[in-house]
Amino acid sequence: MTDRAAQTAALFGNSLSVPPRQAALAVGLAAVLLAAIGFSASVAGSVRDRRAESAVLSALGVARAAQTGQLCLEQLMLSVPAAAGGLLVGAALARLVVPALTLTAAGTRPVPPVLVQIPVGWAVLLAGAVAAFPVLAAAVSAARRPDPVADLRAAEAS
Repeated sequence: MTDRAAQTAALFGNSLSVPPRQAALAVGLAAVLLAAIGFSASVAGSVRDRRAESAVLSALGVARAAQTGQLCLEQLMLSVPAAAGGLLVGAALARLVVPALTLTAAGTRPVPPVLVQIPVGWAVLLAGAVAAFPVLAAAVSAARRPDPVADLRAAEAS
């Protein structure tokens, strides 16, 4: 007869289970980093593509703060569903992959089976940080005040 606490202690003490745990952590951190870089690239491309549109809006009298607010809101509406989807997919993958990678010292599946616990608070906090990153990037990129006249001339020439 085994109990879950004894099995958990044995699995954490097993040196064969350390590399899969570290690999899962590394994959999770890499996914967060790639999401942040991807969102930043998206924001940079969006700001660059909107240069002529922003110049026209400035010429029409739309305040720079209103344009920045619109860009930040758009990035928020794109990043929040993406971060929520990533959180759900990550949780589903953890429930599938972790039991498959967890073995006892004898190389068998543990009995009772692995109980996957996801720290929901930390996961939501991390997803929120990933979702907020493009909004901050949009606010920082919109702080640059290009010359609307030069942008209008460049857009007219192309």
